[in-house]
Amino acid sequence: MPVASGACPSLFATVGKYSRPRHPSCTNYPMNASNRLFCSAHISHLCVHIGIWCVVIVHSLGSQPAVADEPRVSVQDTSAFVEIARPAECLDVLKGALLRQANAIDRVKSLKGSGILDEWFIRPNVKLPDQEGVKGNAPETKPSGQIGYKRVDGPFLVHRSSSVSFAWSEDLNSLRSNVRTIPGTTYTSTTQGKTFSVKEDLTYHILIRPDGFFEFDPDRLYGEFANFPPSLTGGKSTKVIERSPLNKAKGLRQFSNIFDPSTMFEFSGDRVDRFIRPRLEPSLAETWGRSVFLKRRSDGMLMLTEGFSNSNRADMSLPRLTVEIILDPSLEFLPTEASMLNQSNALVTRWSWSYKKSGDAIVPTYYLVDKYVPGEGRHEARSMTITEFTANGSVSKADFHFEAVGVQDGDRMLDRIENRILFMSDGMFTTISP
Repeated sequence: MPVASGACPSLFATVGKYSRPRHPSCTNYPMNASNRLFCSAHISHLCVHIGIWCVVIVHSLGSQPAVADEPRVSVQDTSAFVEIARPAECLDVLKGALLRQANAIDRVKSLKGSGILDEWFIRPNVKLPDQEGVKGNAPETKPSGQIGYKRVDGPFLVHRSSSVSFAWSEDLNSLRSNVRTIPGTTYTSTTQGKTFSVKEDLTYHILIRPDGFFEFDPDRLYGEFANFPPSLTGGKSTKVIERSPLNKAKGLRQFSNIFDPSTMFEFSGDRVDRFIRPRLEPSLAETWGRSVFLKRRSDGMLMLTEGFSNSNRADMSLPRLTVEIILDPSLEFLPTEASMLNQSNALVTRWSWSYKKSGDAIVPTYYLVDKYVPGEGRHEARSMTITEFTANGSVSKADFHFEAVGVQDGDRMLDRIENRILFMSDGMFTTISP
């Protein structure tokens, strides 16, 4: 049931900031008279959610030194590409390639399926169960058993895998993403090489629809809310779905626990064809052969290279960046890989794509964004793998109902947009008056 109306920005919208989502919490909502009813909620069933870690099983996997990946600028033989010297020919070739590329992306109107989300990121430390009970460093306790924890300082390169199911529709401007971690998450020390396997139970279900951004953890229970009639819940704890403005979702689409298949058509925060299209502007014709180069291989594969000068004139020590992107004619010139390098030709970011054809649609089934700190190795990465999918069919409004993320009768909604609490009964949310 829609709870508000409004225009939903395209799920292809440019993202200017990468961040990791926090799970809904009443305590982080501003306190004022109109929203005071949100702020007395308490968690009666302690379970794991984004930002709260529950270590269940830990064991050392080894003590070999961590070895940084040896990134390659390209898996292609770049020496086989020959530069197209004439700017006019470059423009013609690229214009034709982008027309085919944009048409291929536009033919994918909906996707529904399942897959795997892999994430790599740096954490300063890890909390492990203390074998001596509650005598460890920075001990913590839980209601069921006085479990002690000790903190092991890193930094650690963390690798977490999650199973996902999803539905996305361009026509309905909607996304459903159900994500749950697969045990166990590995923490590898970047200095000592020790690796720990940590069992985490993280669940993150979301809906993005024209009426808002909805987050739901089906494992987390909330107690009573101030001014909320306890008779409606029979005094029992219930699950809660949170509604927030759509602009919150825009900042979480990449490098977060949201699995949005539309981002697999993107490069550097925008649809790949929109990223490349400005190179066709006549005003940039003089840059061809100077900072922009187009090379072609005998099989028609294209490699677009562009150098970006330092925009901060006050600090000339900042590196100049070079971007390489390879376009495959057998895939309607969709990208298969790309690299961003600094002025020392060291890899800063790497992208990689794989595709499958389904009817007249070409669907990305693997997408990797890999970030490096030169001299230190991998710093952050995210890969999306689609294992099963249906393209351009079988997606309906029912795929984006609250029931599709597990909301049931008796659950509540915290509406951050309209400052209200709602209660689900007979499949419908009803506003509760204090």
